[in-house]
Amino acid sequence: MDLYDAASYHALALQAAGKSPRTVALYLTYERRFLDFLETRKLAATFAALTPVNVRQAILWQQRSGRGKRGGAVAVKMFAVTMKAWASFLTTEGVLGGNPLLRLPVPAVLEIERQPYTRTEVLAFLEAAKQSRTAGRDRLLIHLLLDTGARIGELTGLEINRLQLDAAHRRLTVIGKGNRQRTIPFGDPTVPDGGETVRLLRGYLRERDAFFDRYPARITARLFLTIQGFALSVNGAEDVIRRLGWSAGIQDAVPHRFRHTFATVYLTQYPGDESGLRAILGHVSNEVMRHYLHLSAGTIAQRSGRVSPSQNWLRAGGR
Repeated sequence: MDLYDAASYHALALQAAGKSPRTVALYLTYERRFLDFLETRKLAATFAALTPVNVRQAILWQQRSGRGKRGGAVAVKMFAVTMKAWASFLTTEGVLGGNPLLRLPVPAVLEIERQPYTRTEVLAFLEAAKQSRTAGRDRLLIHLLLDTGARIGELTGLEINRLQLDAAHRRLTVIGKGNRQRTIPFGDPTVPDGGETVRLLRGYLRERDAFFDRYPARITARLFLTIQGFALSVNGAEDVIRRLGWSAGIQDAVPHRFRHTFATVYLTQYPGDESGLRAILGHVSNEVMRHYLHLSAGTIAQRSGRVSPSQNWLRAGGR
């Protein structure tokens, strides 16, 4: 076995563990990048090549390319994380006698706080979606991202048999990180028909059924489809949001900002309910949760100033 075999073996183990195709592809991408580096140095892809010196040189080699987000810094960090995980896996499996990358440091990346969308931006998204060739699908995608806080991969993987639309329970079940299921309510429970999100969903389901009546060979369980009737991929959905953002004049238009928006609005409406938010969002790191709390605290402070009883309520009484 050499490192080429080890990369294939790692992919097989990840698939057997239930990791998503995207996660498996991500590991393979960075492992093959290390193999490419070895080829450029004319080094054999043996286990002896998996050393801190070679990995550090590969990091510098990748840094010089400058490809990716923030000048390639994110890709460099992911490369180092992947190499450490790969070496740890091979050690655990007994392929390596010891982990050669155990003490390899991971390059730091300047964290950029991604802001939630404003109400004006969300409305602009929806207006842009009305002009899309797949208006029903795109408007529903935005509403569900905003209503559930789900990741884009969770929604593109959503199957129609995981939807509940009865009056008592309007909810969906997604498969999140670690292959964990969680059920998320959506819609407006104070409105008999569930509100705009539920209406959009029912309308889109009718469109979807009509498409499969015409093209029965393309039937799939996935909720979101391309215009040709195939399951919408994560990359395809990300492109939808970018395209709509460009049309609406919105900077940094990415699906994950809807998750930030949901979290901030939730904590603004239910201050301190971190456990409730975690139950809806699934895995959330403490660092990300502190970011949400910070954003919501700012919103609450702004609202408190506008509804100050001493400023408005007392003075309204003639004082």
